[in-house]
Amino acid sequence: MRTLKLYGLVFLLSITNLFAQQKEPDLSVVREEMDQLVANGALKSVSVSISRGGKTVYSAAVGTARQGDSGTATPFTPYQIASVTKPFTATGIMLLASQNKIDIDDPFTTYLPDYNIKKVDSTYHTPTIRELLSHTAGLGTYFYVTPEHEKQISFEDSWKHFGTQFEEPGTVYEYSNLGYALLSEIIEEVSGLSYAQFMKKEIFQALEMKNSFVIDPQEDYSNTAVKSINDKFIDGELYNNTEGAGNIYSTTEDLLKFGNFHLGLTNEFPALSEEQLMQMHTYKNPDVFYHYYKDTFYGLGWYASSDNSGSPIYWHEGGTAGASAMLFIVPDREIVISITSNTFNSAIMQQLTKTALSEFGVKLNEGIFNPIANYKDIAANSELIGKWSGSLQIGETDIPVDLLIEEDDIYFNYLDHTVVSHTMPQPLFIKTGFLFMMVNNNRIIGSVVGNLPKGELPESRNLLNIKFIKEGNKLKGFLTAFPLGGELHYAFPYYLELTKSQN
Repeated sequence: MRTLKLYGLVFLLSITNLFAQQKEPDLSVVREEMDQLVANGALKSVSVSISRGGKTVYSAAVGTARQGDSGTATPFTPYQIASVTKPFTATGIMLLASQNKIDIDDPFTTYLPDYNIKKVDSTYHTPTIRELLSHTAGLGTYFYVTPEHEKQISFEDSWKHFGTQFEEPGTVYEYSNLGYALLSEIIEEVSGLSYAQFMKKEIFQALEMKNSFVIDPQEDYSNTAVKSINDKFIDGELYNNTEGAGNIYSTTEDLLKFGNFHLGLTNEFPALSEEQLMQMHTYKNPDVFYHYYKDTFYGLGWYASSDNSGSPIYWHEGGTAGASAMLFIVPDREIVISITSNTFNSAIMQQLTKTALSEFGVKLNEGIFNPIANYKDIAANSELIGKWSGSLQIGETDIPVDLLIEEDDIYFNYLDHTVVSHTMPQPLFIKTGFLFMMVNNNRIIGSVVGNLPKGELPESRNLLNIKFIKEGNKLKGFLTAFPLGGELHYAFPYYLELTKSQN
């Protein structure tokens, strides 16, 4: 009798635990957080949609998407999703691979023979499509976003200036919009359709994503969310010339459909096999150094890691001037979270994601969204102390550079020099102290403020991000210039190589 009672108690506890696991989460806390973010001016508007098991369990929007009577945000309002475009581009590439039209282990020049790539070392192999997909192609950080009233520069022209291979492909992860722009060019070349037409036919229509599209400067988008900067709507659109890296507009409701497709819950559109989808979410090259974020790698179009219970997760964030987005997936629980806003604030997208996940009992590990989580203060490596001299390569010009690393201070010196880059002669900033410099094994990253020649762009102060790899007595890498203020938004990479002085 006691045994039966014990079994009965165990059964009752099991049913109770199962019920607790299946109980609907209280997502009102998500709405409260959304309301507060809009009320305090942190976001102009925000939309959040959540599904579990392929069914929508929450969908709401708060704030003003655009001016006028019809400007209230809804879960059906299209926002620019910026880099959340990349999983779509990667899916398009995998669709072509599933049709045997491309092989992702071919060099990308197999399909784009006219796109010559500059190599800082002639022994580097040409990146494969797989290496473009996984951001392991050795390319630099790049983007170029301009207002519609400014001169638009084609990606082809940008590639001629910045299509440089800084490292051997397949050795290190380095996020690059250049790679995803090449992928969209491959889609066009192989399919015979424009990138926008291909996405519409093969993905948006197939998944019934009725409010999703690739932005076209010739079209009128009166129903979309208007970007806001400093709590003010901008006048006109901003265009990104790396189309496959960030030019899709979508809604949080549509993004759920795409997320559920990647969970394998969209039976009416079995365009990719379970094996192909798994490869996108889990591919990890064992020879690659993933030096950013904590316990995180980049698969084929997705960031991937695990939560604090060890369950797999994958996601992509997006951010550009006046827009933010997040698409987050927990496959074991079949949860999809999509967030969009017409304000750029990645930290808020991450926090909203954590708030929603916590209601499902999912907790993320510390450092998963922190790109420098694995880095330490530069003083932790005594081998770096000293003077390093070399040159910064801008166009065909080598600019003398000194880097002085002391125990308590760091200086980056351009020697007195004026260069011509593309069309405009501009004086260089002479000397400045570093905002920060950190090290992770043989990788070094830092940031400094200064001026840099920028070709056709107007002169302005820049945030200069520097990334090195230490090879013996040399530091090799690239410097990326970001503007500080103004209407233009760009990241331009330039090769930098320094040698340690013996004295």
